[in-house]
Amino acid sequence: GTLAAAEPGRVSWRMEASVAQSRLADALADLGEHTPAGAALDEAIASRRSLVAQEPDHHRWSALLAVALGKRADLALGRGQLDRAADAAQEALELSHQGQAGSPHDLRGLILAWRRVGDVAAARHEAEEAQRCWSRAAALLDDLAVALPEPAEALRTSLIERGWSLDDSP
Repeated sequence: GTLAAAEPGRVSWRMEASVAQSRLADALADLGEHTPAGAALDEAIASRRSLVAQEPDHHRWSALLAVALGKRADLALGRGQLDRAADAAQEALELSHQGQAGSPHDLRGLILAWRRVGDVAAARHEAEEAQRCWSRAAALLDDLAVALPEPAEALRTSLIERGWSLDDSP
């Protein structure tokens, strides 16, 4: 963003610019423009990494970086770029673990991160690892359901659609 470039010290402008890049990436991906979508996500990720480096104790920056990395993993997975998807998904999971107790939205992010790592394992034909990851995600659903019942149910359904079953629970 122009404002973010003009005054790089303005953290709020830098974050807003990264949100705009992330939304642009979503729109481009929806249009099937995967290469420019990836470039927009990479810009958002770079900006968020910079914010995390500048303010490492500011949990919100790490959470937003995890979101962008998750989107990057999804885009790479959809394009068959399994190594890139795995790297982004794993980093998003690590960041999500750091904030899991912060809020119900952080917990939702952690569930999504576990689901995504499982999706990458499934794409690699690592069925046992996929089930393990999906079960880790499922184990957190009851806690999420207390605060956010509808998103918890949607996530439960998405896990079942992927092949996870209650029999696979830890």
